[in-house]
Amino acid sequence: DLCDGSRDMGEILRTYTGGSEGDDARVAESYLNSLQSRGIMGDVKPMFLPKRETFNIHSAWLHLTDECNLRCKYCYRGSTTGFENELDVDEQRRIIDQVHGLRYEGSPQRMVFTGGEPLLRKEMLWELAARAKEKGMHCKLVSNGTLIDEEAADNIKKYFDDVVLSVDGLKVAHDKLRGAG
Repeated sequence: DLCDGSRDMGEILRTYTGGSEGDDARVAESYLNSLQSRGIMGDVKPMFLPKRETFNIHSAWLHLTDECNLRCKYCYRGSTTGFENELDVDEQRRIIDQVHGLRYEGSPQRMVFTGGEPLLRKEMLWELAARAKEKGMHCKLVSNGTLIDEEAADNIKKYFDDVVLSVDGLKVAHDKLRGAG
């Protein structure tokens, strides 16, 4: 608040030092004078950007579930089934709304849908992706790809701008790392 552009150097100095004439005042004055002499701060009022009261969220990751249909040896999730405390669709809908509200007008946003395996919650995934798209968000899906059937492919094409599929290699390498399938 001290350097909001409404005070000149003398006012800043007096406020900063509490009107003191001691060492603090001399150090502050020397610092402000050096900023002026280098052209960083003008003679009358320093230039500062206005204080922002909002955040600008560019990207958010929404984990639909911790459940996964694979058993990858290296997976950080280490989960085979979902947990009782997973967020329901209403809670996740609210998250999308809140994230969308935390942006500057016109600023693009990306919502990344992941898990576990998000395609284990297809109906929820389509509903949430549709909501994000309605808000103008760029939607990305991160999946292992094993549950993509014709219907899923159509919905992915409809709702998602980007898709990331994890691939470990040919069948032998895949089965060794992820389990048969």
